[in-house]
Amino acid sequence: MSVPVSVGLLTNVGPYHEALTAYRYGDPEPIITVTAEASFLAIDNGARLANDVVAITEGWASVNARGHRNTRWQCTTA
Repeated sequence: MSVPVSVGLLTNVGPYHEALTAYRYGDPEPIITVTAEASFLAIDNGARLANDVVAITEGWASVNARGHRNTRWQCTTA
């Protein structure tokens, strides 16, 4: 799975632009720092998204299981 690092960079645009300017003037450290921080934010967001997808899928499975049981019950008692 790829992580959207750009989301982390664009969350706080000021420091990102400052880091780009510093890089243009020969100092790579700020862009490395903001990219690393953005990566951690992207990983956190990705983990939350994955957990949400699992929870939604489990919820659907639960609803579907109940729906199928109800259908069987209706068919066998009619």
